[in-house]
Amino acid sequence: MPAAMLLMFPGLEAQLLDVTAMARLRGCVDLAETGALPDVDEVSDAEVVVSGWGCPPLDAGRLDRLPSLRLVAHAAGTVRGLVTDELWERGITVTSAAAANAVPVAEFTFAAIVMVGKDVFGIRDRHRNARGTSVVVDHSAIGNRGLRIGIIGASTIGRLVIDRLRTLDVEVVASDPYLDADGAAALGVRAVDLDELLATSDVVSVHAPALPGTRHLLDADALGRMRDGAWLLNTARGSLVDAAALEAELVSGRLSALIDTPEPEPLPEASPLYDLPNVVLTPHIAGSLGNEVGRLGELAVTEVERFVAGQPEPLDSSFDVTHQMVLNVLSRPGDGGAALKRLLLDNHEPRKRQRRHVRRAIGVYRSLRDAGIVEELDQPDAEGRLVRVGVDLQDDFALHQPLSLFALEVLPELDPDEPGHALDVLSVVESVLENPGVVLAAQVNRLKSELVARLKMEGVEYEERMERLAEVRPPQPLAEFLYGTFDVFRAHHPWVGDENVRPKSVAREMFELGYGFRDYIAHHGLKRSEGTVLRYLTDAYKGLVQNVPPAARTEAVAALEAWLGETVRQVDSSLLEEWERLRNPDEADGDAAAPAHPLDDRPDVTAAPRAFRVMVRNEVFRWVQLLARRDHEALAEVPAAGGGSWTAAAVADAFAPYWEDFDDLPTDAHARGAGFFVLDDSGGVAADAWPVTQTLADPEGFHEWVLEGAVDLPASREEGRAVVALAAIRRL
Repeated sequence: MPAAMLLMFPGLEAQLLDVTAMARLRGCVDLAETGALPDVDEVSDAEVVVSGWGCPPLDAGRLDRLPSLRLVAHAAGTVRGLVTDELWERGITVTSAAAANAVPVAEFTFAAIVMVGKDVFGIRDRHRNARGTSVVVDHSAIGNRGLRIGIIGASTIGRLVIDRLRTLDVEVVASDPYLDADGAAALGVRAVDLDELLATSDVVSVHAPALPGTRHLLDADALGRMRDGAWLLNTARGSLVDAAALEAELVSGRLSALIDTPEPEPLPEASPLYDLPNVVLTPHIAGSLGNEVGRLGELAVTEVERFVAGQPEPLDSSFDVTHQMVLNVLSRPGDGGAALKRLLLDNHEPRKRQRRHVRRAIGVYRSLRDAGIVEELDQPDAEGRLVRVGVDLQDDFALHQPLSLFALEVLPELDPDEPGHALDVLSVVESVLENPGVVLAAQVNRLKSELVARLKMEGVEYEERMERLAEVRPPQPLAEFLYGTFDVFRAHHPWVGDENVRPKSVAREMFELGYGFRDYIAHHGLKRSEGTVLRYLTDAYKGLVQNVPPAARTEAVAALEAWLGETVRQVDSSLLEEWERLRNPDEADGDAAAPAHPLDDRPDVTAAPRAFRVMVRNEVFRWVQLLARRDHEALAEVPAAGGGSWTAAAVADAFAPYWEDFDDLPTDAHARGAGFFVLDDSGGVAADAWPVTQTLADPEGFHEWVLEGAVDLPASREEGRAVVALAAIRRL
């Protein structure tokens, strides 16, 4: 048996591990007789450490004294205090009992919700003060039936609370950036944004993680949106709530709160919260206490038993039949049909699933054949194939998304002479990608915030504002066209099943806003989701490369593709370089001796002229959009040519004559047209600057106003984006 030791506060093991749990542990490991130790002072041959509260950080020094360590089974919640980079680098497995610790927190929260709905704490105080006289209970103001409970954070604890709330006759809504409508439906709740949750919930329970990005998630503005008389329950972390703002709300009596995790913890002696009748304070007791900690020890022992037994996680087959898989198999030398049959039947799938795979493969093949993507041959070709991929498709053609075939069929329906054709092509490609839920949620949140501000200015009543907010959806370009054409597509391709197109605008929105990657992340507050956004943009770029047929690949589409590819490269070039090596292995072998880019050295953005030109054009057109919104402060942040700086007043004064003549400044596809943009790159990349001019497409078609600037090439290379200085706003 592997050697093991306990690393926690001495004496804690008696609470965590009862007689049965300790016997189980000794039955699978050779446990040191020293009892629990607070630190690793001597070299040990332990392969397993069962840790708990009081375990020190397992840094390089301590790990050097545990050279055989393979598993840390933590009999507590978060492992943040003990894990280190050295622990991960050495490949040591770490498990946590957080799931077991979540149970008492969920029980505590559920009980608190029931009691605040019954006004138990208020009635208790009034009953105590009445002493011998009857207590008047306002029956119209108590009870849980029909209450709306808002859960902030669909974490393990949040989900357990939701599960327990099913026993009550209440409505549950949840707000979590990673919870989409389908996920919420599976939980039996409705996903809403934070603003709606706060404004409409009778009880708000906080279960979000404590991260830099969630500090003061509930600030003064957020707390101000809560309805009068609502309860706030915080059993998560005090840092999630602005303590000063919450204190002000509670002192005013507008809100009530049950706080198990205040900030600071404990509260200072002079805090008014101790004496407020609408506040219930508990000293961080929601988590495992007393006999509840036994759950943590039991789970830790279970993890040790599984590790020692080598018991693997249960494996579920992910075998699936896709268009690209069928294409790849049929493209192999030899009889692709026979190879596909062997792949479908000579495997470990249950017979029922094999039959389903065969039926889908037949449907997929017929779709590919009818679409002209594969061609049946009368005689085998030189490599023995009876089926070949259509000769009119681009070399990079692929169908990696389930509905890529739909994109291929619908793209010819778009008119290449329309001004927005390239962006419409991008929208079709985006419609067959998976939804990046966190991005769409951020788009909705931003749209709702803007709508709320506008409706308040217009004096719209609260109930109507809520109705209007419920109708807000993320941008969906071409939605009517895509849904309509997909209904026709589905009728001819029964293998589609429950699949549907998903119109959205992420890459398109970034382009239309004139943003680079970092600006787009900041615009929507997606700092914690950069990886999700980058993966999505990479998939969108691959879709443009692989799914757009030559007939639809206009110069504008090619420029858009180049821009998107360069945008991804400037963030992480390895994503596309590795993909391109897989696409072109022969070229990769020939470049094997070429030195790799240093990790901190992004590609030269000016070395991709087509993509860089689009970046410049987007940046300059962003100036037009700022002028159209009269956002003079934002435009003043653009660097001024010659090393000076703009002010909001200077921008407003320079453009004031335009507003005397016109009521609006168009920013539509026509205004974005190539004819209004002039970039003088005749100096080549060796120049320090390129002059650039953007003509404004005024409503009357006079076209006498221009924005003039200069592209700073050295700064662009350094920052990996188009850096353009604004020189003038003037009438010709």
